[in-house]
Amino acid sequence: MLAFFRRYQKALLIVVTGVIITSFSFFGAFRTYRQVGGFSDRVAGKWIDGKLSYEKDIQKLVRFLETDFTDLWIVEGRGVVNLLNDGIVREFFQSGSLELIKERFFPLFEEELKEKIKSHKQYRPYVHPQKAIGMENLWKQMFPAFYEDYHKFLKEEDPKQAFDHLVALFLEEGVFPPSSIREMLSYQQKQYRNLLIEDPTIQSGDFSLFYAKNLSDWFGKKFTRILAQVIYNSALYAKDRGYKVSYQEASVHIQLVAKRHFDRLYGEKSGAGDFEKFYRKQIALLGLDERELVLLWQKMLYARKLFQDVGGGVFVDASIYKDFHDFASREVTLTLYELPKALQFKHEEDLEKWILYREAVTGKNDGVKPPAAYLPIEKIQAKAASLLEKKFLVKVAQIDTKDLSLEIPLRKVWDFEVEEANFALLKEAFPSLASSKTSNTVQGRALALKSLTDEEREKVDSVARQKILEAEPDLILSKITKANFSVPQIITVPKEGDLPIFGNLKNREALLEALESSDERLSYYTENGVQFYRFQ
Repeated sequence: MLAFFRRYQKALLIVVTGVIITSFSFFGAFRTYRQVGGFSDRVAGKWIDGKLSYEKDIQKLVRFLETDFTDLWIVEGRGVVNLLNDGIVREFFQSGSLELIKERFFPLFEEELKEKIKSHKQYRPYVHPQKAIGMENLWKQMFPAFYEDYHKFLKEEDPKQAFDHLVALFLEEGVFPPSSIREMLSYQQKQYRNLLIEDPTIQSGDFSLFYAKNLSDWFGKKFTRILAQVIYNSALYAKDRGYKVSYQEASVHIQLVAKRHFDRLYGEKSGAGDFEKFYRKQIALLGLDERELVLLWQKMLYARKLFQDVGGGVFVDASIYKDFHDFASREVTLTLYELPKALQFKHEEDLEKWILYREAVTGKNDGVKPPAAYLPIEKIQAKAASLLEKKFLVKVAQIDTKDLSLEIPLRKVWDFEVEEANFALLKEAFPSLASSKTSNTVQGRALALKSLTDEEREKVDSVARQKILEAEPDLILSKITKANFSVPQIITVPKEGDLPIFGNLKNREALLEALESSDERLSYYTENGVQFYRFQ
């Protein structure tokens, strides 16, 4: 058999090569065609005019609606965007017509929407590794409405209400897209470049909300499909009601949309023929030819005219409009005078607290006016020390010896544990080692350690690592010296009560001495030998 193959190997190679090339040429090209332009021809149902609806018509419209020009700044090159769509879905949402879909068809996409909501709630907005800057802080500063809607969405349990918040977030992300977030985070990072490590995620990360790149990512495929069918049927209804949109009008309009978007992207950089290439490329990306695109856009214009008329048809009666205008045009100019918020007493208890405070800091009980003069600090401290506090503007670097101990090589830990003096210390903490009768030799101590369970051995190693660090304070000092400072922050040390800073600091006097000193206590402060701090 081998001799046969050896004799005819050239002929076999030619045949195999031919079969492979043919199969790749035919089936590979056919699959690509199906992915880009192929649509199913099966019957999906009927439109409102009684004619059969085909799956391909719905698929074309879904593909067109999935993204629009605004998504270019949201997707940021991480997906294909339909640059021929000028935002009909966003316009539909803003018109209030979405309530009709929710009222009529919500059960059809409710289950998939619930899964989407559950998935979206697991999303975690970007935060810098040092926690100083992040997406939520940026929303709160630059776009409070977005921040509030995001948290309302997270807290909402009713799927219909959560859907409303999701729609609001979808529209608001178009106003404050990920590209803007990236620029602002980059700017903030540069502002704190002496305090923050540079995070490459800011330049390369995905800042799109819920990592959603199209309508289906936001609301699910069933919702997008229902929306497409509603728009299609709305176009048929508008045409039946006498609305007029010619093929020529749709053709000119879609090219104007494309030209407007082309100019925004390329402007004066474009040359002769560039727009035509751009237009043809966008049509090809949708898997359509120009006639199919124009017919699709014709339906969009029918639906859009209907939405605009319905949305603007609230004030039909002139007298109603006149009454509304008369009421809306009334205005009055006011000058508002008010006390500072701290002096606005909303309850009797607030006033009583103010009187007590005033007496404590002035020594007088003669009214409610703000103090003109205060008692010396010593007297206030004797009467009401809880009113006193000291504030410090600091940068803080912190290390935990539990983390630092893990950097000690295992060999060093082992050598430490089998030394006789160190083994004696370990036996005091661990009775299972104390029962060993062969601990008078290195081999015996090694066998005793090896006989421990994994859990016991882990505890022994932890104690040993801590003992090593205690014996080598220079290692801790070196590590805390190299630790990065936090951003500047104001900390308050009250004269009495709990210390609401850094969680585990309890010694008020020692902390105050360190913060007010100018010696090594600023660069090497600890209260428990586990957490170490460096202040500036």
